[in-house]
Amino acid sequence: MIADPEYAALSARILRAAAPNLDEVRATARTCADARELWERLVARELIDASWLEDPRREFEVIESDLSRRYPIDRSTVTSEVASMEAAITLGADAEGVTTAESLAREIAAGLASWRGHQPDRVRWWVASDVASKAAGAAGELSPLVTRSPTLRAYYALAIAETGQSRRTARIDVAQVSAAAAAARCSLGLAQQLATDLESQRQWQIAVEDGWRYNRVEFSRLSCPFRALLALWERGYVLVDIDAKAVTLGARTL
Repeated sequence: MIADPEYAALSARILRAAAPNLDEVRATARTCADARELWERLVARELIDASWLEDPRREFEVIESDLSRRYPIDRSTVTSEVASMEAAITLGADAEGVTTAESLAREIAAGLASWRGHQPDRVRWWVASDVASKAAGAAGELSPLVTRSPTLRAYYALAIAETGQSRRTARIDVAQVSAAAAAARCSLGLAQQLATDLESQRQWQIAVEDGWRYNRVEFSRLSCPFRALLALWERGYVLVDIDAKAVTLGARTL
């Protein structure tokens, strides 16, 4: 099977945020006692917006790492303060990308609301640390960031089921997904999730072009989250979950 060029381009961005200010942020971090002080310094240097210090719409998931468990996200607490120096560096180095990712997350949630899904305005960040990465297993890959939301999983199934009889697109080669996971140092499941999002977007477009309907409503008039999901992948971030409280986004520690 011929490799899919669109998937190749997107997979090259898996958990690879642009982080244009990384060198400056790291240099600043070396002079700071904690994450809060780092963000205050970044505000003073106009690398991040002052609202980041007290933003009620942003919170952080702090992972309680346990090397005996494969999924450290199962043990976590939530805080309104930036979770760690690593998280402060990772997000602060890509301020524009973070702001865009949060906007895309809210767009996805808004689209799901029309399907009786949650529409939270708050974004929760999970920035995986080195310890959390090691907890994924001997291979040292990043602990799988998978979509846990039943609402979103049901939405994938809905979109694909309703377009099942329309024109089919070529499926992305399994070997290409495996290669993408290895290149990105992520789980196979995460690389497959990207393939699912891309195919779902293509199937949705086919449904629009072929005039398919759901409950007598044309697909062209229905809310589709896949465009925003693919844009989120392109920014180097992933959607982890959506619940009544928050949209959770994942980022890899820089």
